[in-house]
Parts: sequence; structure tokens; C-alpha cells
Amino acid sequence: MASSLSIFIAMLGLVAIHLYTTVRRTKEIGIRRINGATSEAIFSLLTSDIVKWIVIAGIIAVPIIYYMASNMLNEYSNHTSLSWTMFVIPILIQCVIAILATSGVTLWALQQNPVNALKKE
Repeated sequence: MASSLSIFIAMLGLVAIHLYTTVRRTKEIGIRRINGATSEAIFSLLTSDIVKWIVIAGIIAVPIIYYMASNMLNEYSNHTSLSWTMFVIPILIQCVIAILATSGVTLWALQQNPVNALKKE
């Protein structure tokens, strides 16, 4: 229960950060749409920032976790080996969860009229 609550709170923070950056980039999105960018291109542009940071965090965390887990497992007489899938699959799951959590904000930004975004200033 507590882990579900912490994951939910983390996803809310992720959505809030994504909403902030999307609103900040509203004019850029409008210009791209007027110039003929597809919805898929804009969607990948907005979600690539989040995926990039998740992958960077994973690259930093994996060596530390591997070192700590191998030291802990060496203390036991019957220990298992560490597989690369133990590290790659959670990073991929985090990327999928982040894309699903922020796709609503991205789809909202894609549905906005680009002319209204450019009129604001």
C-alpha cells in the first residue's frame, strides 16, 4: 500500500513537471504544428526529454546497485548471480510508466489550436 502511494505521488510530480515544460513550450509546439510537424513528431519531442532523464538516471544507478548487490550476495554461502535483465527491465518499465503518465498532457498540448498559442504574445 505504501509503495503504491509513493509511486502515485512520484507520477503526480512527473506529470506536474511535464505540464510545466509543455506550457512553457506552447509557442514552440504551435510553430512546429503550423510548419507541418506531425503529431507523432511532436509527441516524441515532448516525451524524449523524460525518457532521456530516466535513461541517464539508470546509467548512473546501475553500477552502484550492481556493486552493492554483489557485495551483499557475497556474504551468503549460496548466492545467485546477477543478470543484466535485473537492471534493464526495470528501466524499460520506468520509461513506459513515464510515457503513459505524461501522454495525457502531451495529447492535451497537441489538441490546442496553434494560432491561440502564437497570439498570446
